[in-house]
Amino acid sequence: MIAQLPSGNLTIELAQHHKAQFQRLLEIGQRQNPKRGFLLISKVLGKHLPVQPRVMLETYQQLASLIHQVCPDVPQTSTWIGMAETATALGEGVFEAYQLDKINHQSMYLNTTRYQLEHQTLSFEESHSHAPHHLLHLSKAHLQHFASSTHLLLIDDEISTGQTLLRLAKAFKQIAPRLEKVILVSLTDFLGKNRQTVLSQFPVPTCSVSLLESGLSFVPNPHWQAALPVTSVSQSHLAPASPNRLGTRASGFHRPYIDRLATQLAQDIVSKEVQVIGTGEYQFEPFLLALALEQKGLDVTFRASTRSPILDYGVIQSREICLDPYGQGVENYLYNNQHLGNVIACAETNFKAYLPFDNVRYVQINQTRGEA
Repeated sequence: MIAQLPSGNLTIELAQHHKAQFQRLLEIGQRQNPKRGFLLISKVLGKHLPVQPRVMLETYQQLASLIHQVCPDVPQTSTWIGMAETATALGEGVFEAYQLDKINHQSMYLNTTRYQLEHQTLSFEESHSHAPHHLLHLSKAHLQHFASSTHLLLIDDEISTGQTLLRLAKAFKQIAPRLEKVILVSLTDFLGKNRQTVLSQFPVPTCSVSLLESGLSFVPNPHWQAALPVTSVSQSHLAPASPNRLGTRASGFHRPYIDRLATQLAQDIVSKEVQVIGTGEYQFEPFLLALALEQKGLDVTFRASTRSPILDYGVIQSREICLDPYGQGVENYLYNNQHLGNVIACAETNFKAYLPFDNVRYVQINQTRGEA
C-alpha cells in the first residue's frame, strides 16, 4: 500500500488479511513537522478524530486481553506508563481494563508529561516529535514501588521505530534494578522486519502486543517544506500534580464524582448529541465523563485538543487554534470540529474559554469532584 503525500511517499507493508484492520483503525495524514512528514491518524483513540466512548472502551479491553495472552498474570510489582500527550487516556484505560478482575491489585500507572512538577524526574527524548522532551515524575511516595518493579508496561498509540520507548525503558531500569520484563503495548506496531532487532536492544527481555502489526517506510519529497509553529513557551510553568502524573492505583472505569457530574449535566441537555472535549494530556477523566453520559442514552463523541500540528490533508479537513489552558503560550488545535449544539469542555486548570467557538460548557472534573 503506497500513499503519495505532498511531503513524500509512504509505503505500508500490509498483509492481505490486515488491510481491513488498517482501514478500521487508521487514516493517513500529514504533519506540519520537518522531521517527519506523515501521520497515521487513529479512528479509535479519541484524539484527533471524534470517537464514541464505547469504542474507546472496547479498544482498551481488546489490548488488555492481548496482554493477558502474553503475560497471564502481570504481578503487583509492575509499573504501567502511558505516553504523552496522545496516549494518556489509552494508557490509563488499558491499565484499568486489565485490573478489572483483580482484587487489591497494587500495580501502578502514570504517564509521561511535557510539564514540569516539583518532583524528581526521568527525562528522555522523542526525536521525531514536535515536542521531543518527555518527563516522568518520580514522587517520593512511590519511589519504593518503582525500585521493586519487576514488570514495565509501556503504552503508546503507535510504535514506529521503538526508539522513544527504548530510551524510557533504559532510563527506568536505572531506578528499577529488579526489572525482569518489558511489554510494549500499542494500537499499531510498525516495527515490521526490524521488530526483533529493536526488542533485543531493551535492557531486559521484551515483547510487544498491538491491534495491528505491519511495517512502513517513508521517502521524503526533497522539495516539500514545513516549519513547526513558532511559540513562546514559559519554562517555569507547573502543571497540576495529578495522580496520573505521579502514580495511581486502579479503581475501575466508574468514579462516583464523575457519575454525579454526568447526572447533573444530562438534566440540562436538550438535544441528545453531545461532544465532550479533553485538553492535551488531560484525557482520561473527560473520557469517563463522556462514557457516563453515553451510558445515560445520549449520543456522545469524545476527542481532545492537541499540541500536535497537522496540515489539512485527507481526513483532516479543518484546523482550529485553541488557547493554551496551561498558560505556556503553546498553540493547541482541534481538528474537524463538528460545532455540535452541546459541547462540554474539560480542563484540569482554571483556564476557561480556550476553545474558539461559543456555546461551550466548561467543567473542571478533578477540582469540582462532581459539580459543574
